Amino acid sequence: SNYDTTTYRFTPTVAGYYQINFGFKTSVAQTRTILVVYKNGAQERGIVDLQSATGGCVMSCLLYMNGSTDYIEPYAFLASAANSATGSVSSCFDAFLARAA
Repeated sequence: SNYDTTTYRFTPTVAGYYQINFGFKTSVAQTRTILVVYKNGAQERGIVDLQSATGGCVMSCLLYMNGSTDYIEPYAFLASAANSATGSVSSCFDAFLARAA
């Protein structure tokens, strides 16, 4: 319930370590998919998935969040020879408190 669908930010209210899971899939063939998690506006973790067929990319990481001002934003960057706007796209994101501070 700490994910804001207007700003696309997750801002937890309890300090601790959070398990972050993020996935992205498209029906259009991609030459490169990059998933990045930004913390407080700066890149914190990322993964590059080189692929030549349709498919998806997933990433998980453990991040410390202070429970008051820290926030994270998930981003997906795609490179494709085709126009990816014509294909279907799906994504998933979840975060949970793995250990309180």
